[in-house]
Amino acid sequence: MRDAKDVGKVGQSLVQPALPTVAPLSGMNYSGGFFGWNNQQSKKGRVPPTRVSVSFRTSQGKDAKAMGLQTTSLVSVRVVAPMTAITDIAGRSGKSVGKGFKGTGYSRPYTDRYGNIRRHKLNGQGEALIRGLGGRGSRYAWPAFESQQGRLSAEVLAIVQKYSIIANRKFK
Repeated sequence: MRDAKDVGKVGQSLVQPALPTVAPLSGMNYSGGFFGWNNQQSKKGRVPPTRVSVSFRTSQGKDAKAMGLQTTSLVSVRVVAPMTAITDIAGRSGKSVGKGFKGTGYSRPYTDRYGNIRRHKLNGQGEALIRGLGGRGSRYAWPAFESQQGRLSAEVLAIVQKYSIIANRKFK
């Protein structure tokens, strides 16, 4: 089944060149902090803005199990650099931009590390980011992958069918 990861590598080779190497907005060029364009940090340390990972798994995630879903993603291609991922997806839903959580003008309530429930008043920075990036989300990764999605999905399906035949033979 790990053959499916090779299909993910093809997806990775489609997405990686589509990611910007230079910050799309001038304010992202600062060098310090977690979100500096050329100093992005992941859980494993500093990563370049074009880092893309491929993962393979056969088990179902706990969220999918809780929702009663019967499917799982065998192969996933993920943009690792946090600021690149943010600029790629910012404004994707388009529903609540500028309105806040349920139209309150505040962020969604969350629990901090001390157990306090917190929320923040929105100050327009998110809207300005989306406007500066040019509107709707899914700017880099999805458009690069979308053209080959059908072919790659068919390849993964063929691999799954191949291994299901092998498994059925063993259980007969």
